[in-house]
This record gives sequence, C-alpha cells and structure tokens, in this order.
Amino acid sequence: IGNGAFFECKELKSIIIPQNVEVVGEHAFYKCYTLSMVELPSTIKIIKKDAFMWCISLTSVKVPEGTEEICDRAFRYCSELNELDLPPSVQGIGKGAFDECDSLTKVTLPLIADACNHFRNHASLAALTFLPSPDDGLLQAEPLEGNTLLHRCVPNEQHPLIHIADILKECPNAIQQRNTLGQTPLHLCVSNNMNVEVTKVIYDAWPEAVSARNELNKTPLDYWRENGGDEVIGNIIGAEASKTTIVTAFLLKKDKNAIIVDDDPILLRGHHLLLEVLKDHNDKIYTNYGRRVEFGKLFLEQLHSRNML
Repeated sequence: IGNGAFFECKELKSIIIPQNVEVVGEHAFYKCYTLSMVELPSTIKIIKKDAFMWCISLTSVKVPEGTEEICDRAFRYCSELNELDLPPSVQGIGKGAFDECDSLTKVTLPLIADACNHFRNHASLAALTFLPSPDDGLLQAEPLEGNTLLHRCVPNEQHPLIHIADILKECPNAIQQRNTLGQTPLHLCVSNNMNVEVTKVIYDAWPEAVSARNELNKTPLDYWRENGGDEVIGNIIGAEASKTTIVTAFLLKKDKNAIIVDDDPILLRGHHLLLEVLKDHNDKIYTNYGRRVEFGKLFLEQLHSRNML
C-alpha cells in the first residue's frame, strides 16, 4: 500500500488488506478518524512510519506472524486502541510507535531488547505479556552493548517488577546471558543499587551469578562492597560470608621492615601479596603526622597488574 494511499479518508470504517501486500506505506491511513477495524495479511513485513497515526476509532490490532518492523509513530494517537498483539517475528519497534495510545489495557510482546520501553508510560495498561522465546530460551541481544530485554529492565525502576518476572517465566535461560561487558543481570542489579524486590527476583533466578566475573574481573559481590555493602541486599545475595574480615593494621615509619604483628588472618587478596607490596614499596608506606600515604594506590596497582581486579 503506497504512501498516503488513504490519507484522511475520514469516512473509511473498515478495511481488509489483501494477501501479497508486504508494506503499509507512510501515512497510508493517516487521520482515518472512523477506521475501527483493520485486517492485516500474513504477508505483511513492514508497517511504515505514521501509517495508522490518528486512527482514533481503532480499538484493536493483531499484527500477523511474519511482520518484522513497526516504524516510528505507526499507531500514535490511536486513542481508543485497547488491545495489541505483536508476534515473535517483530524485530524492531520504532520511536513513539504506540505513544498516546491512552486506552491500551492488554499488550502481548515479543522478547526483544527494547520492547518494554514503548509501553512503560501507559497508565491504562493492566496486562503486559511476553511471548515465549523461540531460541532455546535465550533473548535477542542488541548489537552495540549486547544488552537483552532483561538487562534493560533490571536497572530501570520505571519497569514494574511484573515485567521482569514475566520475562524470566517465558525465558528462564535469559538470567545467564551476558552483555558485551560480561555483565549478568545480577551485575547490573547490584551495581545500580536496585531495590530489594528486584534484587531478590534476579538472585533467586540464578544464585550462582554472585560469583560470575565480568570483563573487569568483577563479581556482583565486588559491586556490592563498592556501593557500601547494604546489609539487606547483602542478606539476599549471601554476601555476609564474603565480607572483608577485619585485619591487622600495618602502621610503619619510613625505612622500617614490614612484619606480621600477630596471627590474625590477612584477607586482602592474600597476605603474601600484601607483604610483597610492603617489602617492595616500604619507602612510600609510612605515616607523616598522622597522614596516610600511597599504600591504597600501590596495593590496587599490584592487584590490577595480576589481573585480580
């Protein structure tokens, strides 16, 4: 159907688009104010931008399997649209494709990376359902950062918990998928200080993720410590047993040899490394009128040089 084919046909009430049509062109049904029923053929591949914009009488749309793309603003201002079914073949949804569809109550979506973003501001929405993943329980990852729909939902408080729970229900293997930085959903959850409810759902779906390392060689536990070690979150992810133990403090004056003061365990990535740093850099590790100098920086450098960070 060509661009603007039914532009502002304000008396058009229904249409059955015949088979073999693959594209609904730009502005094809723009401002068809009385259009309330559209039947799309199984051959449709693309619904172009603004195609059904301002079809204010349209109440439901069933996009057929085989449709690959719904472009920008395709259904914007369809204010009476209350039910929408998108098939798993849809690979992309354009910007504002369903904006101002203020009557939407039920939406069925494929598990693609940005699916939720198009419906997070719809106050009328009562049910958002995800289709099962056709790819062995794995989610599609967007090409640049490798984030899946679950990666995007987890650190974003605008997405209700029910979205995350339903993704995990339909695609349980998604919890183990990593983005290009090697981050699991739990990495993003903990590093972004997500709330208790989200953290528990993500942790319970795959508890072993607490020891998974990303490209920076960091685990979710490392991020938990960096963020201050919140006790409630720590209890959820089993971090209590992994907290850094209180250790012997070394307070050295310049040119003094490093010694183990007592038998307390040194758990700063192993006391051998700690003593090595003290030995090699003793000229820089001392206090001068109570001022701490250099040690923390040196120790981190040594950890990094050994790929321990």
